[in-house]
Amino acid sequence: MSRDFESLLEDLKTLKDAEEKAKEIIEKGENKANKIKSEAEVRASNAISEQKKRMRKTESALRADIEKELEAGINKIDSEYAEERSKIKQSSEERMEEAVSHVIDEVLKTTVE
Repeated sequence: MSRDFESLLEDLKTLKDAEEKAKEIIEKGENKANKIKSEAEVRASNAISEQKKRMRKTESALRADIEKELEAGINKIDSEYAEERSKIKQSSEERMEEAVSHVIDEVLKTTVE
């Protein structure tokens, strides 16, 4: 009987050791899984941050391009307006000179007659 008892104690010790080893393996597995999960979360967070940076850069570049195009359009309109205004002014001055010349001619005609 003592042999059976010793055998049972030995089996119990073996089972206890196996249980401890299983707990260690499970704990290591959980730790590794948590580490992998944590690293994946960090990578995902970094990827999101990088994507946001790229989006802000793209938005900024688009805004700059649009502002540049608008400024060029405004400058073109201003230039065309100034050119047209100059033409109108010149035409008005020419007409004024013609009118003054005509008036002078008419005055001279009436004075000479």
